[in-house]
Amino acid sequence: MLRYFLLIIFILSFQFCKKSEPGKPLPISDKHTHIPPGYDPTLYRNKISRANLTSWDRINDIVIDSTNPSKAYLTGYFDNSFGTFGVYTTGIVSFNSSNNSFAAYSSCFFGSTSLSSEVYTLFQSSNGDHYVGGYYYSASPTVNLKFARKTPSGTAFTHTVDLNGGVRCVREQGGDIYFGGDFTQLGFAYCTPILSMNTANNSSINQVGALNTSGAKLMEYVNSSWYITSPNATGYIMSSNGGLWALVGTGFNSYVNDMIQVNGKLYVGGSMTRNMNSSMFRNYVNEFDGTDWVKVGTNNLASQCLDLEYYNGKLYACMYNAIVYFDSASNSWKNACGPEVPAFVNLSKIKFINGKLYGVESGSFFELTK
Repeated sequence: MLRYFLLIIFILSFQFCKKSEPGKPLPISDKHTHIPPGYDPTLYRNKISRANLTSWDRINDIVIDSTNPSKAYLTGYFDNSFGTFGVYTTGIVSFNSSNNSFAAYSSCFFGSTSLSSEVYTLFQSSNGDHYVGGYYYSASPTVNLKFARKTPSGTAFTHTVDLNGGVRCVREQGGDIYFGGDFTQLGFAYCTPILSMNTANNSSINQVGALNTSGAKLMEYVNSSWYITSPNATGYIMSSNGGLWALVGTGFNSYVNDMIQVNGKLYVGGSMTRNMNSSMFRNYVNEFDGTDWVKVGTNNLASQCLDLEYYNGKLYACMYNAIVYFDSASNSWKNACGPEVPAFVNLSKIKFINGKLYGVESGSFFELTK
C-alpha cells in the first residue's frame, strides 16, 4: 500500500515540476503579476528611432511646442546619416507624436549654413520666438555661438550675444528672457551665471545676482527668487533675489540632475544622499520647504534620479532602470509601469507628449506602450 502511495506522490510532483517546452515560456495565470521568461522589452517599448547608438542617447532636452501639444523638439547631438533630414539636422529635430515621425527642424539655421556641434536646450517664448542654447557654430563664417533666436516668421536663427561658454537653460519672466550656462564672460567682461535680455529687440543685457558664483546648469524662478543648480558651487544649488547668490537651505552632498517647480514648490532630483546638515538621508528626490531640503516619500528610490516630469497632477522620476511616480495619498513612490514591463536599461530621460509617455533608453527614443 505504501508503495502505491509513494508512486502517486512521485507522479504528481513530476507534473507540477514539469518544465516548459524549449522556446516556450512557463505557463502563467496572470501576466500582470508574473513576467514569463523570454519577454521581449520591445513589446512594451515602441522604439521609434535608434540611429547609431552614439547619438540618440545624447538627447539633452525635449520641449513641447506651446501651439501644438502633439509636437515636440529634441535637442542634442544627432548624426547626419540616419535619415532623410540631410545635413541640417545636427542639434535639433522636430517630432510629431500623432504619427511618431521625425522631421528636420528648419531648412537652415544661420543663413545657408547648418548647425554644428551640440545644442543643450530650446525655449519657446510667449510671443513664439525660439531661443536655442548650446555650444555650436555656423560653418560659414566659422563663428562660435552659444545663444541664438528665431522669430515665428523667420527662416533662420540670428546671433544674439558673445559668451565664453555654452547656454544650458532659458526661461521667461516679466517680459524678459533669462538664460544661464557655463559662461563666465559676456564679451570680455566677467558676468553673473544668469543674464537677461528684452524680448522686443534682444537688447538691454542685464546681470542677475552678483559675481560670487559661476555656472548654471538649471534654473527656475520661484517666489520672487532665481534658483540655479551649479556643479561648481558648494552644496550644488544657489538662489538670488537680486543680491548675492546664497546656498539654498544647507545644500546637498552631490549633484542635482534636474529641477522643476510645481505650483510654487521647488523639487530637485539627483545623486544626493543627504543635505549638508544630515537631517535628510537618501531619496534622490527632494523638496525645499522654505528652510531646508526634505526628502519626498517615505520609501527611498533604488538609484539616483536622472529626470523629473510633472503630468496630470503627478510627479514622475526617472532612474536608470525604472520610472516611478509619487503617490501623495500614501506618501510613497510607486512603479509607473506594470510588472509585466521588463526593467529598463540605461534610461536617461522621460517626457509626456500629448498624453503619451516617451523616453530615451540605451540609444533609443521610444514610446512606452501598454
